[in-house]
Amino acid sequence: DHAAPMRYGALVELEESWQSLGVQWGELLYSVSLTPGDEARLAVLDGRWRREAEARERPLQILARMVGSSMLGDLVTALGTDLQLDPLTLSEPTLDVAVTNTVQLIRERTERMSSALRRRPLGVVDANHEAPSQAAIRTVRNTSPDRVVTFHFFEPLERFKVAVRTPRVRPVIFVPFRLPNLATPDVVRRFGYIFRRTLLDRSLQPDLERLLSSDDGWGADGAARSRLLDHIEANLLYYSTAIISAGDPAARYTALAKLRDPAGRPLTELVENTVLGRIGNAIALPLRSADRLPREWQEALATYTTRPPRVNEVFTVTIPHPGVWVTAQPHDPMQQREAGERNAAG
Repeated sequence: DHAAPMRYGALVELEESWQSLGVQWGELLYSVSLTPGDEARLAVLDGRWRREAEARERPLQILARMVGSSMLGDLVTALGTDLQLDPLTLSEPTLDVAVTNTVQLIRERTERMSSALRRRPLGVVDANHEAPSQAAIRTVRNTSPDRVVTFHFFEPLERFKVAVRTPRVRPVIFVPFRLPNLATPDVVRRFGYIFRRTLLDRSLQPDLERLLSSDDGWGADGAARSRLLDHIEANLLYYSTAIISAGDPAARYTALAKLRDPAGRPLTELVENTVLGRIGNAIALPLRSADRLPREWQEALATYTTRPPRVNEVFTVTIPHPGVWVTAQPHDPMQQREAGERNAAG
């Protein structure tokens, strides 16, 4: 996009390490007492995992997407292990301030999203009558011949020690790009392998597969075509970023060779042929050397590299696991209790 100027900047990389402190029982959700031979059907309503695929993922993966913005989080979960946050604009090139603010932001987001994940609804109800369609049905049975057993349903939790630190800052140039028209059958078929990995709405997976496998580019189902292409059109920036990030390096190099930086130098002489991320309608490309930066940014980066601030945040969070935990609490044998009651009465 030649109408928008290229801009220099810095990409702050952070590491967030998680150390498990062990699992623990959470809130008591439901209890039911059964006499010998009885059983109970219970419905588990778990609204913490919004999509069916989430129940098969590790809770940390889901939390990572929540810490990052949802759209970028979904993208990088499909393409790699990194997360990207919103840009921070500085009035002066003071990187230590940016780094400190970013580390604190990550901590706040992690704590807030951990709490938000746990606040999502979770409950257990009697399913002897009509149970909600989205509920998971669990049956418990008292197999003891002479004891009453109480089954307790608990929220499963895990505590983590979390540490956030900044290993480095990288010089980058932000290159604006014009959004292509991706919402056509031909383009979707061309980049089908990327759409398969990055599709935001998994309910559209059958429509995507139908398009990719059809000889004429679609088939007769016009409604399915409209659903898929409308979805891509509504999320054009997301899918454009996915294609640029995971696209053919040779084609990307050819495109970059046609562009020049504000000083008139070909971009291919300045940047590495990889995409670090997307900020608005610009992609972030890593510079080969900080010498390409404006002088004030060179000095700021050199100062940071020589005396990097020791910014570390260590804290603990508690996150839930999918499903529920069940414990069985047997009571005194019924015959012994009845005999004890008779003796007490006599």
